[in-house]
Amino acid sequence: MANYQKWCTEEGIDSSKAVVLQGVDADGYSKSTAEAHLKSLGDEGKVIAQRKVGSSELEVLCTLEIIDKLPPKYSLTISEDPPIVWTVIRVTAASVSFQEALEKLLDNYGKVKEDLSNFTGEDILQKIITTTSSKQYRRLRLFSGNDPIPSGEVPYETWRQLAEQMIEEPSLSDSDKKSRIAEALLPPALSIVRKRPPTATPRDLLESLAKVYGAACDGEDLYTDFRATYQVEGERPSAYLARLEEKLDQVILYDGLEESRADRARLDQFIKGCLYDEQLVHALQLRQKKSAPPDYLTLLQQVRTEEADDRRRCSQRNKAKQVKTKSHTVSVEDNALLKKIEELQVQVKKLQAAPPQSKLEAVPPQGNFQTAPPQHNFPAAPPQHNFQAQAPPVESPRAAFQRPQPRGNRRGGRGSTLCFNCGQFGHLCRDCRNATDAALVQKRLILKHQGNGQGRPQWSGQASNQVA
Repeated sequence: MANYQKWCTEEGIDSSKAVVLQGVDADGYSKSTAEAHLKSLGDEGKVIAQRKVGSSELEVLCTLEIIDKLPPKYSLTISEDPPIVWTVIRVTAASVSFQEALEKLLDNYGKVKEDLSNFTGEDILQKIITTTSSKQYRRLRLFSGNDPIPSGEVPYETWRQLAEQMIEEPSLSDSDKKSRIAEALLPPALSIVRKRPPTATPRDLLESLAKVYGAACDGEDLYTDFRATYQVEGERPSAYLARLEEKLDQVILYDGLEESRADRARLDQFIKGCLYDEQLVHALQLRQKKSAPPDYLTLLQQVRTEEADDRRRCSQRNKAKQVKTKSHTVSVEDNALLKKIEELQVQVKKLQAAPPQSKLEAVPPQGNFQTAPPQHNFPAAPPQHNFQAQAPPVESPRAAFQRPQPRGNRRGGRGSTLCFNCGQFGHLCRDCRNATDAALVQKRLILKHQGNGQGRPQWSGQASNQVA
């Protein structure tokens, strides 16, 4: 303590107004943050100096104008997650007599000296221990009223619900409740509370904050909004019920509905607004429970249990469907494969039963000819005039393909055309199916030039083809 007083002397400040913050992390420290947390002690604080203690810890010297209510050593909770606690130490604690301390203690609990006859020494000690521990570990979350909400703070509606729960505790006095409210506020919200008179109750402080940061509508408007809240597509029934509960809390908080009617209003709106899970409403028989509606926790548990059962049933259906589809696909593939195998077996049997082919038949003919008579678009061949009996020519393999019949010369008559391949009359070289006879062709040409100009002799046409 003497070291702290020397530090105050070096900095030129009054030690009776000085406090030292211990356990401050050097990495996350800033002057503005320290002064903001000092305001939670009920007064404007000012950081004077800091010095390093150890490898990563600081001691911060500060001043407070009013520190009479501050104990000699106080634990200031900075954060609950992760837990960060600073220790506030008064450099010079004012000497207070036992009489003054006892009167102050009784005043905090709204008691007088005559009430001490109803308590034993152990009861009074237990009260003091309970009060000290509650001040250390049961602080409200921070709220400043800034928009957007800074990191480490909570929205106003959440903060007010916590504050409402705190002021309903019978073990706390009004002064403790007011101190806790002030500890959890940062400017500008703190300035609103400080403008209230000292006689204001904790409820008055909350009402003042509600006028500035609360909903800009009355309870009836909030109840109308609650009745117009429906389930959206893809929203689980349990999530929809939780959303309804938040709106219903606001309605009750702003006196839009009596708390005794909350269970019935919640059940009615859940049945009405559950648009995409009507089967769940029927499964739980919620319409039959309107005469004795369950509370929020019971209804939420029933809804979540039914959701879990529905998910399990849906999972089992999907598994059965997948197995059925897989087996059906395998059977179809097997049937197609078996059918193809049977077709191949039939084709193999036909090939084995067919007689062996000769070499001539096995060799495919040149020119894509077939044994069947081809379909030709040539005009009908002229009739053959047998002027002299002839032996039928020997049919060669080439003649088996049945070449087209020769055509006659339209201008010079049918039998006056000379073939330059075989030397016969009646067809052209391109239509000839006879063997080549170059000697006969030459004789025909010589007779043509020597005779009548057609290569024919002076005798009749019956003997003309026998010149050879």
